[in-house]
Amino acid sequence: MSIKLYKVLSKNDTGETHSHQSGISIPKAVASSGIFPELTTETLNPRTDITFYDEDNVAWTFQYIYYNDIYFGKSNDKGHNEFRLTCVREYIKKYDIKSGNEIWFSIDDNGIRHIGYVSEKQEAQLLKDDRRVITLSPGWRCIEW
Repeated sequence: MSIKLYKVLSKNDTGETHSHQSGISIPKAVASSGIFPELTTETLNPRTDITFYDEDNVAWTFQYIYYNDIYFGKSNDKGHNEFRLTCVREYIKKYDIKSGNEIWFSIDDNGIRHIGYVSEKQEAQLLKDDRRVITLSPGWRCIEW
């Protein structure tokens, strides 16, 4: 079975708000999908480079970070317990992806990660054939086939 994880991008995700917060928030259900590497609570804010190949086979290296300072003495109201994919703005800019558009992530049988975005024409095709859509969290869905 193959899966693709789709994310409807917010203005914060695309940088349209000019916020200091960078990157795409990755919910725990997405973080544990097998597409993203495991990051644990053993070290403070672990991070790793993660490379995805786009539909033109161009490699894009992003930072995948687990902000986890609640496990290192920060109170729940001031601490963090979230995953983020950062350094994505160049990818978003190259393809002129805007808030409301979707990007997708997948991993193939060889462990190669892939990234793409959904055009309006592609959206209609997504739900055809023998595909199952699972909503993971607001803005995220998984399509299996």
